[in-house]
Amino acid sequence: MTQFDTNMKAVTVRQLMDLHIFKKYMRLVAGEGGLDRLVVHTTVWEAPDLAAQLEGREFVFSVGYLTRVNPELARQGFQELADKVSAMGFKIGRHIKKVPEEYIRIANEKNLPLFEIQSSCLFKWIIQSIMAEINLYQASVLMEVDHYFQDLYDTALDDSRDVRILTQFSERIHAPCLLLTADLQTPVWSTNFAPHEELDSILEQLRHVFPQRGLTESEWRFGEWHVFSLKAAELLLGYLIVRKADDLSDTSRLMLKQLRMHLTMKWLERYKGRQDSLTRLWTRLMNAPAREENAIREAMNANGFHPGEHFRVLVLHSRDEHPLFRRSAQFLMGTLGNLVKNNLTLWLSDEEGVLIVDADKEQEEPYYLYKMKEILAAESGAILSAGPRVEGLAGVRDSYRIASSCFRIAKRSSLNGVLYYEDWLHELSLLGGIDALETTLFMKKFLFPVVHYDAEHGNHTLMETMSVLTENSTLAQAAESLHVHANTLRYRITRIRDLTGQDLFDYRGRELLSHAFFCYCYRYAAGAGE
Repeated sequence: MTQFDTNMKAVTVRQLMDLHIFKKYMRLVAGEGGLDRLVVHTTVWEAPDLAAQLEGREFVFSVGYLTRVNPELARQGFQELADKVSAMGFKIGRHIKKVPEEYIRIANEKNLPLFEIQSSCLFKWIIQSIMAEINLYQASVLMEVDHYFQDLYDTALDDSRDVRILTQFSERIHAPCLLLTADLQTPVWSTNFAPHEELDSILEQLRHVFPQRGLTESEWRFGEWHVFSLKAAELLLGYLIVRKADDLSDTSRLMLKQLRMHLTMKWLERYKGRQDSLTRLWTRLMNAPAREENAIREAMNANGFHPGEHFRVLVLHSRDEHPLFRRSAQFLMGTLGNLVKNNLTLWLSDEEGVLIVDADKEQEEPYYLYKMKEILAAESGAILSAGPRVEGLAGVRDSYRIASSCFRIAKRSSLNGVLYYEDWLHELSLLGGIDALETTLFMKKFLFPVVHYDAEHGNHTLMETMSVLTENSTLAQAAESLHVHANTLRYRITRIRDLTGQDLFDYRGRELLSHAFFCYCYRYAAGAGE
């Protein structure tokens, strides 16, 4: 057989029993439960160590010579063959009068089809009949596969939609099929698939099982689902899935091989085209968002993202450039995108993906981060960082920069795999400098509540209190400097704690408030507002 044919399943023992020579000269004496075993070769057994030289799936014939001259050695040899071959036949007459009862017992235990062959039958007659049946079978398979290839080619020229090509294949193999993108979010069903009400539950089942399997496997099966990956080099594009309770036939598998090749080439071209478009879009966002705003918004709309006025950038990154991150991250990004709904996904590298999300309705910490914490808790290779909510396309660059900076500060510190920029504002401000957006956000969180409180009350009481206390004065010294009673000062400190969540008596709290106050005094004129 050619290399193209070596994976064929060939014929079963049950099919061979329909041949004329089997009906005329052979009688099944044991192993009826193994009639569906596959036969790809034939050989003759008269040596005790034959089993070690076989590959499996052979139909073995014997005249029983070893059984006559050395029964114990023959029994051991038969035991070893029974664990490997597909069927065996013994010619009765010259060396043995009947198949030994011990052989029949072993064959029944192992479901090995065991035949008694009449002495007048030559082995070459049986071998020629079996090989002819195998060759005819393979010829018919290849002929049917060639017809499918021609139909696939014609269909692709006439109507290249995935659903049309998938339905054609599904009708050929008489089994429902679906295509699923690598992020496990976008299905394409063959039109003869399950009733519509079942589709969502089926998709959820697949999403639950896939992450538990090795996503790098080329082919695998669970239950009635036969899963085949669409891969180009190290890039996983998606999955072709067949729903069938039984094993796939040789014809189905060879047709499936051609379909996978066609879809992989098609999806790779589509992926590269989209990536090129998104890479150009990202370059515009990072370099000249104001000058090219109209073109950027048009490109976003063309890629399924409908931008508003406020954005947030989420960055998914490998903790340690994990070699399998690229594939598992596609599922994580798809899950996150499904939670956010209106978003644009970009892959900046094999270890970094970016989601630009519509944040028009967001105010506080986004709700979807809690769900991602659950998902990422079991994913040791990935970590997600969320940047701030920003206004306008020009702010996308800042949101991305701040989210990325969180990796430098706290890449290994998040047990749940999620970094939220607000938890690291002090460190981000130190990295960004006085005039950076990070410092503005830092002051907005830790100082502006105090500024607003004083403004509402028409004085600078709390700010003056912070000015004195951040100079490392004691409580008594600060009270004396402010010309107030110590209890009054304690009340003001309590009010500051209520407004900012930070305690001036705590080392960490004093450090945060001191830095915020320093930045505020540096950036704004004395007494100036926000």
